[in-house]
Amino acid sequence: MKKTAAVVGVLVCQLLLGGSLLAGLAWASPSGYLRLAHLSPDAPRVDVYLEGPRGDEPTKVPGVGYGVVSDYLTLPAGTYTVAMRPEGTSASAPAAVSTDVWVESGKAVTVAGMGALADLRLEVLVDDLSQPAEGTAAVRVIHASANLGTAAVSVGGRQLATSAALGDTTAYQDLPVGQVQLTATSLSGGRGLSESLQLEPGTVYSLAVLDRPSGGVRLRALVDAAGLDRVPAVGADAGYGGLAQPAEASDRGGSGLGLVAGLLAAAVAGTALLLRRSRTAR
Repeated sequence: MKKTAAVVGVLVCQLLLGGSLLAGLAWASPSGYLRLAHLSPDAPRVDVYLEGPRGDEPTKVPGVGYGVVSDYLTLPAGTYTVAMRPEGTSASAPAAVSTDVWVESGKAVTVAGMGALADLRLEVLVDDLSQPAEGTAAVRVIHASANLGTAAVSVGGRQLATSAALGDTTAYQDLPVGQVQLTATSLSGGRGLSESLQLEPGTVYSLAVLDRPSGGVRLRALVDAAGLDRVPAVGADAGYGGLAQPAEASDRGGSGLGLVAGLLAAAVAGTALLLRRSRTAR
């Protein structure tokens, strides 16, 4: 009886340790993440095209307006082409702007139409998914407001920019969590902004400062990543509707964790059977 119990105990411990290792491996995403945004305040609505590394027919996202930010797309690693054309333009027409972007396994990028229409460009922003310091949140600010003009920007009393211009993006900074105030003070006679927001621990934010349609400035808080798994918040902050794709089970560790759960269930069942047989033998 003692020998049987010891053997079963070793088996269960091995499965538990294996499960822990597999779970850790499963959380490491084999894919990369890409998010699309239209952040040029005076640019008209556009059709966005996303072409993959295999040369497949590009995915078209029609009628994307200013201020729209997509979910993260879970994509195989590789080089993608993002292009913007005026809404309703033929797919064969030259793009207004286009860029190639490398999607790296386990990494995330945001490709955004930035600046004024006269100098519209596609900016590739590298989204930092690393764990913020304990008890803090990581924050950056994206300046996408013509009404604001050149501005000094602070969050929670910490200055992130002294003279940010339209189209600028600050570096991430780790800030204390809780209720904080974002203050954007125009240095060029534009409309300022002061707005409170809640920062959660271990979360990475991009704070987009945008124009209001009726004048003035508004804030949109985007979650880049949240939680210890450090993968992007796929499915949050929807903007492109059908373009948004949920992470596959393999990306979230579903298949590996399911296997571990099955093995553990089998171990429990085997333990019960061995114990019953041991009792019968006595």
